[in-house]
Amino acid sequence: MAADLNLAYTSAVEQARLVAGGEVSPRELVVNALARIEHVQPALNCFT
Repeated sequence: MAADLNLAYTSAVEQARLVAGGEVSPRELVVNALARIEHVQPALNCFT
């Protein structure tokens, strides 16, 4: 999953291209975003 965190640094356009090309699923993008939030939440404390 650590390598997947790179998806957090791709643009929405690139993510759309990856989904359209079947390289990632929309579910994978959501799971990745939630993992990234969990990773940065202790330092940023931006979600309650």
